[in-house]
Amino acid sequence: MEIYSLQDRSADAWHRAIDQHMSRAFSSVLCFAPDADWHEDHAYSRYVTGLPDPYGNIVWNAQLGDRPTDSAIAEILAPITSCNAPALWIAGPTSNPSDLSERLLEHGFVSGHAVPAMAVDLGEVASAPIPPGATFEEVCDDEALASWIDVVGVGSGILPEVAAAFGYWPKHLGLSSRAPMRAFLGMLDGTPVSSSMLFLDSGIAGIYCVATKPEARGKGFGAAITTLPLLEARKAGYKVGVLQSSAMGESIYKKIGFQTFGTIPIMFRPVSAD
Repeated sequence: MEIYSLQDRSADAWHRAIDQHMSRAFSSVLCFAPDADWHEDHAYSRYVTGLPDPYGNIVWNAQLGDRPTDSAIAEILAPITSCNAPALWIAGPTSNPSDLSERLLEHGFVSGHAVPAMAVDLGEVASAPIPPGATFEEVCDDEALASWIDVVGVGSGILPEVAAAFGYWPKHLGLSSRAPMRAFLGMLDGTPVSSSMLFLDSGIAGIYCVATKPEARGKGFGAAITTLPLLEARKAGYKVGVLQSSAMGESIYKKIGFQTFGTIPIMFRPVSAD
């Protein structure tokens, strides 16, 4: 597998690469989660639980091309509209048609937020300061995984059942420092309060599921729990780290050294859409 450097692609190409990496990460995380309607083919990926949480009902990687787009969108949304669940549709630069976001507005979606697509040269990443009372570890057993799921749920503000689905990946990828997906925990005085995930794919290291419980925010956990997996990726020979930032995290990531290469639109479907 080719290992990329930040100079290997144009800014536009990195924008698309970050979007593609996120699509593969979502598929790897959610594909075997139980109690969900899972669909993935050449045209789109969809994960539907019917739960009242938009992160439990997600569509991404739409490749609708010349299909009758309005009917295609209605077909894709059928399991979501049938239970009137809130949903997210990731309409990034590698999705098509190019006016997908505008088409989704006609199907009851609203503009959610455009997340910055960011990348960093791992050779320039330095260890972050350790907050007082903090320790960090890699998730390596079921007990730690349960704590990680709890932090992801509470720190991200998503339902526990939805957070649990994001922790199902070890069932098919395993818990190992040699696995393509690895999870990390930050503790404050021994209590788990911060989380992150590293996904190594297509020569690029991606950071996902960065979350911190409210009581530990503003202490430096965000930078530390993001930097730890980046340094692990560098040890493995990777040269570039990527992520999609929240509004809360963007300034933290810029201090680490991340640059922004465009944004990825996230469309939101409220339960009152139909």
